[in-house]
Amino acid sequence: MIVADFIQIFRNTRYLSGKKSIGLPSNIIAKEYFNLSIKLLLNNSPGSKIDNRLPILGYEIEYLELRTLKYLFEEIFSKQNYYFYTEKEDPIVIDCGSNIGMSILYFKQIYPKSKIIGFEPSKVEFEILANNIKNNHLRDVEVFNLGLAEDEGIRPLFYNSNRSGSLSMSLLEERFQGNETCSTAIETTCLSRYINSEVDFLKLDIEGAELAVLKELDEKKKLPLIKEMVIEYHHHIKQDHDTLSTVFSILESNGFGYQVSAYIDGPFKKQKFQDMLVFAYRKNE
Repeated sequence: MIVADFIQIFRNTRYLSGKKSIGLPSNIIAKEYFNLSIKLLLNNSPGSKIDNRLPILGYEIEYLELRTLKYLFEEIFSKQNYYFYTEKEDPIVIDCGSNIGMSILYFKQIYPKSKIIGFEPSKVEFEILANNIKNNHLRDVEVFNLGLAEDEGIRPLFYNSNRSGSLSMSLLEERFQGNETCSTAIETTCLSRYINSEVDFLKLDIEGAELAVLKELDEKKKLPLIKEMVIEYHHHIKQDHDTLSTVFSILESNGFGYQVSAYIDGPFKKQKFQDMLVFAYRKNE
């Protein structure tokens, strides 16, 4: 598995080598990924203390759980799922679902002068996110301890009580199964309030609330201001809900083209939960 991961790191970097901004060289990313993999193999008792820290890519990163940190590094830096290209030196980026800030660190790697707005609903993760921004002296980054929804208010955020730093916290209780499900009250807001000028890149990874947020942006006529986005669509959180066509309809009606990544192990099973990545881009640019 690790060999395949290394091949992907070098393949992705080679693909991006003709672009203006490619972030870090593949050998540095591969070295950091190898170090994280070894640390995880040697430590089968995941950390849960807020003061856990590791030096990664020149940053001092505070984290909750080592396996979650490795997963974030793999998805964001190794696979480069949130890469985007622009001629601008200071693009506007909105990061929905910032967690502890690995995606923000990635955006700052490829565009050091980027201006970033981030949202993270969990109070625990938000505290670490704020520390990672402050301790690494990141400029032009503003983060909010808010959930994103179709309206403003107070709502329960559901999570697994057995996992520190879980990436699957959701406004939808159906995201979890079993007696270990807990909830905490959070404040929600509408993303449209924060989009009043052109946005170069939107990352939307909010564990099931993505369709509600897209609908709200569509209703408020804010989608034409967005140039590119990556949406993590969570298919079948509610097993009897099939709404993917609505996502595509919203994108198409607003002039977006898209690519989809949606791998699932066979054989197929009805109503099985599935993560999908949708890369959307304006077709006239």
